[in-house]
Amino acid sequence: MFSDISIYMKVLHSLLISIVCLTAVPAVAVDSIELLYSDAFDGRGRDDQSLITFVHNNNWRYGTNFYFVDVSNLGNFENAGNTYIEWGPRLSPGKLLYDRTLSYGIIQDIYLIGELDYLKNKFVEKPVFLGGISFGLDLPGFRFFNLHLFNRNDPTLEGHTQQITFAWNLPFSMARQNFSVGGFIDASGSEGVNANTLIAQPQLLWELNERIFLGVEYLYWHNKGGRAGFNESAWQGVFRVNF
Repeated sequence: MFSDISIYMKVLHSLLISIVCLTAVPAVAVDSIELLYSDAFDGRGRDDQSLITFVHNNNWRYGTNFYFVDVSNLGNFENAGNTYIEWGPRLSPGKLLYDRTLSYGIIQDIYLIGELDYLKNKFVEKPVFLGGISFGLDLPGFRFFNLHLFNRNDPTLEGHTQQITFAWNLPFSMARQNFSVGGFIDASGSEGVNANTLIAQPQLLWELNERIFLGVEYLYWHNKGGRAGFNESAWQGVFRVNF
């Protein structure tokens, strides 16, 4: 049986997604496709991995809307591939109720956030539901820096847990060239039989022009998939095109 807080979190998640679908009017939208490759991905007899990612991010009247779709191992999808989807709409109560942001100090605005994670591969197909509070922070030099505090529920496991997420992008210039350091960190507690996990994916990108980027990404996953002691790390090459 799930606890009451898990039920409330699912209701909040569904409410946020419904509001986004009914009222979202994009103001600024960015779509991109990333191609990633590594020849030293993990220690399970699979020495390389290719990945294609579609990312959508837009601001709308009452908040933000973000999702991405990952498809991995395109050359061997039937045996080792994953499809992973993450959708995280945010709703600004201040803009919705008072037509202004709830800002204070370095806090640009406070949001309610819902997130749906969906994973499908040869072995598993499941959604994971998250809901909570998000803070947009105004830090010097950053395009954005977001802090999300979630309650997290995997329906295939007993109980629920908490997750904290940081997402950022910091542009800089060097030798008359434009670069950026961005990425995210997810840290979640143990849930059911799964151990606590931490995923970090920082990227360093070189801006060839306004649309094309080249760079590297470092992936670190502690207790991957909730399996205690199974850690994964890899450097990956990145090619990104913005639309």
